[in-house]
Amino acid sequence: MKKSGASIQFSPTDLTNYLQNPYITWMDRLYLEHPDRTQPDASADEAILIRKRGLEHERDFLAQLKAAQKDICEISTGADRVGETAAAMAEGRGIIYQAALSHEKLTGYADFLIKTGKPSKLGNYSYEVWDTKLSLQTKPYFLIQLCCLAEILEAVQGTKPELIRIVLGDGTQKSFRTDDFFFYYLFLKRGFLAQQNNFDPQDPQNPPEPLGEGKNGRWESTAGQWLQEHDHLSLVAGITTIQIERLKNVKVTTVAQLAKAHRKKVPKMRAETQEKLCEQARLQMLTKTTNKPHFEQIKPDPQNPARGLALLPPASKNDVTFDIEGYPLAQFQGQAQAQAKGGLEYLLGAVTIETPKRASRSPKPITNPELTYHDWWAHDERHEKKSFEAFIDWAYARWNKDPAMHIYHYAAYEVTAIKRLMTKYATRENEVDTLLRAGVFVDLYKIVQQGVRMGLPSYSLKKVEQFYLDGREAEVATAGDSILFYERWLEAQDGATWETSKILNEIRNYNKEDCESTHKLTEWLRGLQKKWRIDYIPDAGAAAPAEAMREPTAREILSQELLDSIPDGASTEASSGASTAPASKRDDQWRIRELLAWLVTFHRREQKPMWWEYYNRHEMTDEELWDDLGCLAGLKRTRMPAVAIKQSTGFEYRFDPDQDTKLTVGSICEIAGHRGWKVKIGQIDMDAGRVLLLAGPKALEAFEEIGSSPPAQLSLVPDDHVGTESIEASIERVVREYQKSNKLPSALDDYLHRRRPRIHKRMKGPLLRKGEDILAGTLDAALNMRDTTLCIQGPPGSGKTHTAAHVILGLLQAGKRVGISANSHKAICNLMGKVAEFAKKAGVGLSAAKVGGEPDDPLFEETGIRHEASTKQAIGRYDLIGGTAWAFVRPEAVGSLDYLFIDEAGQVCIANLAGMIPSARNVVLLGDQMQLGQPTRGSHPGESGLSTLEYLLQDHATIPDDLGIFLGTTWRLHPELCRFISEAVYEGRLQPEKHTAARRILVAGSGAIKGRIKETPAPSMAMTREAGLLFIPVEHAGNVQGSDEEVDAIDGLIQSLLKLEHTDKKGKNAGRLTLDDILIVAPYNMQIRKLKQALGPGARIGTIDKFQGQEAPVVIVSMCASAGDTSPRGIDFLFNKNRLNVAISRAQSLAIVVGHPNLTETLCGSIREMELVNLYCRVVEEGLNSSGD
Repeated sequence: MKKSGASIQFSPTDLTNYLQNPYITWMDRLYLEHPDRTQPDASADEAILIRKRGLEHERDFLAQLKAAQKDICEISTGADRVGETAAAMAEGRGIIYQAALSHEKLTGYADFLIKTGKPSKLGNYSYEVWDTKLSLQTKPYFLIQLCCLAEILEAVQGTKPELIRIVLGDGTQKSFRTDDFFFYYLFLKRGFLAQQNNFDPQDPQNPPEPLGEGKNGRWESTAGQWLQEHDHLSLVAGITTIQIERLKNVKVTTVAQLAKAHRKKVPKMRAETQEKLCEQARLQMLTKTTNKPHFEQIKPDPQNPARGLALLPPASKNDVTFDIEGYPLAQFQGQAQAQAKGGLEYLLGAVTIETPKRASRSPKPITNPELTYHDWWAHDERHEKKSFEAFIDWAYARWNKDPAMHIYHYAAYEVTAIKRLMTKYATRENEVDTLLRAGVFVDLYKIVQQGVRMGLPSYSLKKVEQFYLDGREAEVATAGDSILFYERWLEAQDGATWETSKILNEIRNYNKEDCESTHKLTEWLRGLQKKWRIDYIPDAGAAAPAEAMREPTAREILSQELLDSIPDGASTEASSGASTAPASKRDDQWRIRELLAWLVTFHRREQKPMWWEYYNRHEMTDEELWDDLGCLAGLKRTRMPAVAIKQSTGFEYRFDPDQDTKLTVGSICEIAGHRGWKVKIGQIDMDAGRVLLLAGPKALEAFEEIGSSPPAQLSLVPDDHVGTESIEASIERVVREYQKSNKLPSALDDYLHRRRPRIHKRMKGPLLRKGEDILAGTLDAALNMRDTTLCIQGPPGSGKTHTAAHVILGLLQAGKRVGISANSHKAICNLMGKVAEFAKKAGVGLSAAKVGGEPDDPLFEETGIRHEASTKQAIGRYDLIGGTAWAFVRPEAVGSLDYLFIDEAGQVCIANLAGMIPSARNVVLLGDQMQLGQPTRGSHPGESGLSTLEYLLQDHATIPDDLGIFLGTTWRLHPELCRFISEAVYEGRLQPEKHTAARRILVAGSGAIKGRIKETPAPSMAMTREAGLLFIPVEHAGNVQGSDEEVDAIDGLIQSLLKLEHTDKKGKNAGRLTLDDILIVAPYNMQIRKLKQALGPGARIGTIDKFQGQEAPVVIVSMCASAGDTSPRGIDFLFNKNRLNVAISRAQSLAIVVGHPNLTETLCGSIREMELVNLYCRVVEEGLNSSGD
């Protein structure tokens, strides 16, 4: 920001500072206007070097353009740079270098404006913004800067550039769709300008509160001082933003007040949580008043003694302390979005207490009188894999030598990263599994958290070490600092290794000190363990060393044999996710071979996180389980006597009804802390907080260990393991045949190579001819398939099920044998039911059976379709067979079908497709990758973890006409709704069928039906829109999974809507809206319960998953959360693009989104998160401003 006379001009950099933290821009403004009142922290020396190298990079790119003899206009540094730029644009110059753009209060400088053929008010051309960045990675703030320049450019040329482009430090050119980020930018800009317009340095309430340590830019020192002066609640260790809001609501605003708030009632806060926070504040106040750090023992829980210091093993001379430095913003060339998580683990560091012998391949050690430091570095994925393998090999060898040794780390990051790297690269899986099963990794943070209360504002290693260390020497002070330092190295590149780079050397010293500090912490904790007389309790579930080791399975050997058969340098890198063939051989055979090798072991990798989570949950406290949606915590036995129910005994428990859980009637669970103690939920009343647990003979026998009944207080963890042996066996058969003959089933071969479907008479151009009837054309295409795979993408309301059922019936009438599969029995029954309906209308007999699932499903009674328990009973007896993957992977199913239709294919993994394909000659994939995706839990190498549609379509939102069939007409969405969904999600290809415009909500003054409502005033100010998208802002604070304020607003909306009439598809009055005409959708079960309590049993209320495939004239979506970054399942869930698409597109006429307006200001840590929040911002923008006429 700069003063220009009496006014202030802002820049794109100001917006990016506001994005980082509004406190920064408020302080910047204060410093601009009153430099005598405050001073920023000094900037780092590297900043000068980075600016210098940035200019060099910019000029290098300019030289490349000049060498290509481009028409280039270089804008001078004179006073009228904006005018010079406008003149160059008016002249139509090809490239404008150092363009100056200004509009209203914003002024920015674009490195390059490059001419495109898109018409504008300038003529038959317009310009795009190109920016050069020294970084090797695209960062979120780059896109904010470019969106700002794009908006200013739009004001000059009259059209917004469709793309914004970045040239990274290595010359890589990246392009992004402007509208994928523009709406997030708009709300950010509005928030920033509102802050600046309301700026008043004399108002003590005006400044925004600073964020936590390391998040306040050049005002870090000032922010820290402010927090201390105000005794701010954020200084309490472990407190969350939501907890601070809830405490403020009861007038607890300082640490001192919290220390005395034990007896104060805090709504929406568990008593145990409140007590823990109060005790933490009390001890911190003791540290503050005595000027000496204090700590105390957390008394062991007699019911759960294996907690805290009881988890600390005895010392071994071969022990290792371990620490990882990671860069979360790393992106990799060709990386698929679904797989782009985790970043780069660029430094693995470890300390041992012996001096190793130097070997040619060993990392060079640093020694001091006591400890030896080892480090493994990686600055790209190839070296990340190598460094991971080297560390695991080294650690595994130490453990083989001494099974009593352990690897100590502080917090979960290290083990989480090791697990992710193992599955990401499909390497060292046996070794890592063995170390995990043997309990070799020990998390000291968990031990501290459960066993020692400390009077510190944070339990970070740097804070905790004041109890056992005098201080540090490295300039890098925190993990956040290490990320910033690594970013500086990426930009400054002051040397390639730690020996030649000052920055990398500082990071290395920080990592070394972390490892040494972790070692000292281990010794200090052992002293407390001895002092407090706490015995070590070994993990009863950890395998003994001999049991932990296992030989590779036949499938693992097969996978490795395939990988070993790929020539060096020919395989696609495991993690790249690149869809192209290897650069050294433009031949897909090696990519396919590599992919098949990973599919063989897909399910084993997929189950690992489930088992890791299973064991971790059994070690969690009740408070931690309470926050885990998969569990149910803090259950207390009621006085109701035990009851006999069939072969089980029922025990009633009560629990806090404010707790949210995904457990339902029929869920199989285990009692936390007691692996193998299985119970089943017989009844559950979430409103009353009551659950009936059914215990079978084995559980009752286990209870005898503690008496004749289950514990008086317990928590439940889910037992959600599903066996996949038959699927894995089928994949193995396919891959072994490939290994033997180098051949795959034709349909799978076409699919994996992403080939155009082989369809007789349709081998060129679009699969469906222009103007061809969609039903007739799709059936003809299916009948002429030649052992291939066809994809049919069906956006909301486009008649996917209708089209598929029509085609399936046509195939059956042609004498074909057809299978229908999907992930869920519900989807299978739905499609089979539609086929039966069409067959009945056509007077065609149907020979059909559904394999598995519930035998009493209404489908069987209503349609005459038979239920069969197994594939063997169905094969050969029926022309149409439905079943999940398990039905079609059996050996007896091989070659039994002419066609296999896979519905909701966007939720089906490639591995399951590979397992099912031997059953059929042709495969038809039905679905839409822009709706609900597949529920994977693991990380997988390359593209092996993608869904069938993600793999086939890569980054396309819609399928190309020559690769599949796009059902481009929606029979559901009103044109106003369709326009929004089409532009925001479907690349503008989805169009409404004519009759959809006739369906409207008749608000006051619409005049559609004479004499009915024309003279009646609108029942609610909100109900002014006949169709389209409406946003209702509802402000609230402290809500995470449920909002009473939004429930009240929705109740009011419902009352208003029920007074209105609506029209049908012919434009005729359909009468007043009823509860059956309204779907109410929320992301969390807690909000679902609140809505049901308020609206009664007649309302149609559920999660998005429940309503997929359904529709209604009106849909109301409740967002629930007060802040996006406190969502329990993260930004990825709350703002999930696919889920918002599904929710909004259930509406025929009107979609109403109810949410906190400040969700648009959610701080995004990645480009992916920014893109997700952008869609919500676009919803708000449309919902507030669209005419809806």
